[in-house]
Amino acid sequence: MNKLTKGILAGLAVIPMAGIMTACDGGETINLKDATIELSYTQVAYDGNAKCPEVTITYQGEVIDKDEYVVSYDQNINAGTAYAIIRAARDSEELVGNITLNFTITKSNAYVDTYLELVNSLSNNNYKAVILEEDITIPYGATLSVASNKTLDLASYALANHGTIHNSGTILTTQNFGSNGTVVNEGDIVASVSTVEGMLDAFEYSNYIKLAQNISKEDGYLGDIRLVTKHDYDFTLDLNGYNLESEFDIFKYEKVGNVYNHYPHSVVDITITDTSIARTGSLGSAESDYGLYVRGNDHYNINIVNAKLQGLWGGLYTNGSADTANTVITAINSRFEGLAEDGFGAYVGSNFVYNFTNCEFSGVSGYYAKSGRHTFNNCSFYADGEFLPGPYNGDGAHNTGCAINVDSCKGYTEVLSVEINGGFIRSENGYGIYEFSTAKAGESKITYGSVSVRGLVTYATHLGNIQSENNAVSVQ
Repeated sequence: MNKLTKGILAGLAVIPMAGIMTACDGGETINLKDATIELSYTQVAYDGNAKCPEVTITYQGEVIDKDEYVVSYDQNINAGTAYAIIRAARDSEELVGNITLNFTITKSNAYVDTYLELVNSLSNNNYKAVILEEDITIPYGATLSVASNKTLDLASYALANHGTIHNSGTILTTQNFGSNGTVVNEGDIVASVSTVEGMLDAFEYSNYIKLAQNISKEDGYLGDIRLVTKHDYDFTLDLNGYNLESEFDIFKYEKVGNVYNHYPHSVVDITITDTSIARTGSLGSAESDYGLYVRGNDHYNINIVNAKLQGLWGGLYTNGSADTANTVITAINSRFEGLAEDGFGAYVGSNFVYNFTNCEFSGVSGYYAKSGRHTFNNCSFYADGEFLPGPYNGDGAHNTGCAINVDSCKGYTEVLSVEINGGFIRSENGYGIYEFSTAKAGESKITYGSVSVRGLVTYATHLGNIQSENNAVSVQ
């Protein structure tokens, strides 16, 4: 084997020695399938050029001379699986056979600074993302399409739309598209915002709003962020590990002068989330009344995931008609905190459907329910306020110093129900669960409504675990 050169054994895989043939001169002939074959790389990014990784063949620790074999390549330009075909040279006295190895050409990013480059790159399936490096204008009458498997990243540049943007994929932006064009969004438009003004603007063009930094001013107070649901909304507000120091209000009406304009038929589908594991995001601060304020009568679907909602008077507040409402508020792995001396974890008066799983409520009173259907799965309730029993004379927001307050006051709804499935309940000065009525003086207390306690609930209370004025609490 005078053509074998001593080398370093560094193969992708070693195939056991087998099928060695005998040459006419009595020497050994090696089948390629029995050698160790290594490509100089097995993955490379697309750049429009043919990819031809070098081949090294070793056998029993010795490198085989390159004259002994021939390498060809197939499907080695575009993204996907490419092939290196290695076969013994026709005149080789040392090798026989052939073998095919594959390697991967991955999709890459395209960086563009003209409209023509933008269009061509979006239509090229070898690019996973197209990133702007200059401001670009979509001409009048033109249509820019973003496919479902594509990301268009505007970075900090402007995409002035005078035509039509048809998005089925993902568009990342820090600003509105501007101008007078049309946007048809069937995918995700993710707006990265760093100011309240940018956030309010994003509601009009984006369905995924992501904080890029803590949003606050020097005095720590921003005023209310008010989303008036004039039309249908479907969006996610991602705190992204940052703090939003302002009350976030959702209304179905707006006041113009002395006139209230109502938008009762708009459909709102909102997800409020914080993707950070530490859940450091905060919606609302001590300078605002409530973390999240929802006011309206129907057609809300609000999902709160891994978020912390804080406010002076409560983390969550709802207020609307006591009539049947088509609204669902769902929270998972989230915290609701009232920070003032008489602040609630959550105060909910609207006849909504409320579903909470692995959530925490804390304040002078933990959770105050006046209407609707409430389900708690493995939730925690903390109250540290002074116990102040009735009569309340209709004051439904009166602090009780109890962890869970169920107010079966006449005038709200006869479908009031609370279901507690496991969890932890602590009240430092009052009861764990306090069911009562805030009926005004002279009004008869009512007995509709129900509270059911199921599964293992751990109590740590001062006055007692359960106090039910209308015998509405059942333990199962």
